[in-house]
Amino acid sequence: MTDSIIQRLADHALRQGDKVALYGRQADGQTYQLTYQQLYQDVFRWADVIRQAYPDSEGNLVPIFTQKSPSMVVGILASMAAGQCAAPLNNKLRPVQLAQVLDASSARIGFIDNAALLALRTAKQGDIPAHCQWLWHDHHVAQKMHHNQFNRLQDWLPIMPWQPGEASEIMAPVIADGPGVCLFTSGSTGVPKGVLIGVDDLLARAEAEIGLFSLSGDDVLLNILPFSFDVGLNQLLTAIVVGAPLVILDSWLPTDIINAVATFGVTGISGVPAIWQDFLHQQLAFNVPSTLRYITVSGGSLAHELVTRLPSLAPNLQVFKTYGQTEAFRLTALHPQHLHSKPNSVGTPFGGARVYIVNERGESAAPMEEGEVIHTGLGTMHGYLGEVAGDEKCRANPFATGPDDPQLAIYTGDYGYLDEDGFLFLRGRKDHMVKISGNRVYPNEVVPHLLALDAVADAAVVAVPHENDYTLVAALVATAEPLDNLMVIRHIGQMVAAYMVPRHVLWLPSLPRTASGKPDLNTIQQMATQHVVDAQSQR
Repeated sequence: MTDSIIQRLADHALRQGDKVALYGRQADGQTYQLTYQQLYQDVFRWADVIRQAYPDSEGNLVPIFTQKSPSMVVGILASMAAGQCAAPLNNKLRPVQLAQVLDASSARIGFIDNAALLALRTAKQGDIPAHCQWLWHDHHVAQKMHHNQFNRLQDWLPIMPWQPGEASEIMAPVIADGPGVCLFTSGSTGVPKGVLIGVDDLLARAEAEIGLFSLSGDDVLLNILPFSFDVGLNQLLTAIVVGAPLVILDSWLPTDIINAVATFGVTGISGVPAIWQDFLHQQLAFNVPSTLRYITVSGGSLAHELVTRLPSLAPNLQVFKTYGQTEAFRLTALHPQHLHSKPNSVGTPFGGARVYIVNERGESAAPMEEGEVIHTGLGTMHGYLGEVAGDEKCRANPFATGPDDPQLAIYTGDYGYLDEDGFLFLRGRKDHMVKISGNRVYPNEVVPHLLALDAVADAAVVAVPHENDYTLVAALVATAEPLDNLMVIRHIGQMVAAYMVPRHVLWLPSLPRTASGKPDLNTIQQMATQHVVDAQSQR
């Protein structure tokens, strides 16, 4: 068998089987741990039933509709061990979203747990396609409400209690460049798209992350991001490849994160801006002395005033900013030594990734010239589930010059530029760019200036059509009492051009967010539009 993530798991089980692979905390507060030998055995028990569902074919979708837990880890790895394509699904998916996922596949078998059963409480017959047999794996710890929900669903949905048997421990041959994982992401329409990721690329991503963060088996990684999000998934696979323990924490509360670091001796955390904003606004930090040596800011922007304060969260803490998309994993990374000199940049290419800027003439842009960000190399998706390469996002690589160059490129839809030193700076999304009074505006550029206000805990800015033009609306979350709206507008007016100043301020208890923790701009757009309409009607 050639090198693969599953082969690395097998090696760890053989050479250090008693070492802990997964730590976590159960609903009752008790901690649990799973060794590499136990994880290996569980993976192949689950893999056997997957092989039975697909005895003669590879690369089929296996949906894993569970909470973030060891069971989801086992399901992901078991699908890969059986030569199939794991599809980790966030257990907060609504029935309509689950139906969209299943409509895009011909999955014969999937795994479901107690938490996901409750997510289907509003589902009724006909809402969810019935071609997938669901295996309810944690029924032995179910409560009455779970059994009631199971009894209701089984009348029309193929679902059954399931207990894995003994493992055969027969590993499937690795399918060279075949799909190993499918991650579902919502496009501008809100319909999930399945992003197919190759098994070879998954291993290469993990190895590149090991190099970026200088990881070894002595590290302990804290997982706080969903495995349905590429950054969370890659952290899991990186821990498996390097043989390090992974602590699974299903909480973003700063106090829970601080306690997990102290309890388990965590050395690294991959996080999104919202998590670190909470730390800074609550003036919290990790205990001293601390084992923590690095954190990441992934999946969004953070005001540079806040970014440069992050190293103060722990002694000698290294902070990495990273940028990527589900279709183009981690294009760039800003290394700690450049955090203060280039805080507004998202860094230079990550691992074997390559980054280009294409201007409006379709030519390679000069340094400092704005254009669309193009990605090739490490992290490039195979394509979308059910579609062939050639989608508007995934196209032939215009920069391929030889047989060894990547043949596919990802047109990210993000606009930005490379400076003279090769550092990438982002302006905003191509599909979010609007013209206000004839000026090109990327609403996301205003967000860092809002986050610089001590009274603002979280922020998003969207453009709403208004009187044959656009007006910007700032959706804000207050740290304590909301500021007077006029004060917010005056503050922004001192930082940006007049046409970039939001004319409306909408205070919210919290920003709607996607499963990966990013602001849900579709929902915020709807709220902002209604806010402008209401404001107009009151005049």
